[in-house]
Amino acid sequence: MNEFFRQLVNFGMADILNGEQPKKAPEHCVVAGDPASGTVSCLSTIDVGANIGEGKRQFVVCGNSMSPRNIDDGDNLITSPINAEKDIIQEGDFLVVRVDPTYYEGEIPLFDYKLRCAIMVVEQSWSDNDIIEKLKDMDSQPEIWLGMYQRNLREKFRKARHHYPTGKLMLSCTYKNGILRYSFHKLDFIAYRADELVKPEKPEEPIKLAA
Repeated sequence: MNEFFRQLVNFGMADILNGEQPKKAPEHCVVAGDPASGTVSCLSTIDVGANIGEGKRQFVVCGNSMSPRNIDDGDNLITSPINAEKDIIQEGDFLVVRVDPTYYEGEIPLFDYKLRCAIMVVEQSWSDNDIIEKLKDMDSQPEIWLGMYQRNLREKFRKARHHYPTGKLMLSCTYKNGILRYSFHKLDFIAYRADELVKPEKPEEPIKLAA
């Protein structure tokens, strides 16, 4: 190899090897967005009193993919543990999902948890066509009548079923630049359900989320 190009390659590799690794988010952060590319900007949790309830856990929201649902970056969530195989998941539940690092194809997730809004539990026997038809029967899902949303759902479903070929999945939604995006998650990874939303500007007035 030409000596000039050898030095150029070695210099470039040194930059890569010596570069700083992305900062990992603290465990009290839940990303409202992509766990592998979200910006880690989580603040400390809001003081909501000494006792938030036995078994409950407090998270800080990092990201704005739930802003259309009034959950913004820096908001806090008071959550309860959930067993998604046994407990009933309802449409509109805000769920804290453990990130499966094997799902991200070589990317290293920066967050341990992600926030999603539940739509329905998907049976193993259902196809993407079955899901679309069921969504069309729901008054709350008008977007599914549009081709762009059907394409997004099919893409996400096929990827999820390739990675998780057996078992039930949860269909959920998030938003990218205000536009709805579907996602699917294995029930095993659903860890918490949000009970209350705490806004930094009004910590004394939590907003009830779960029934």
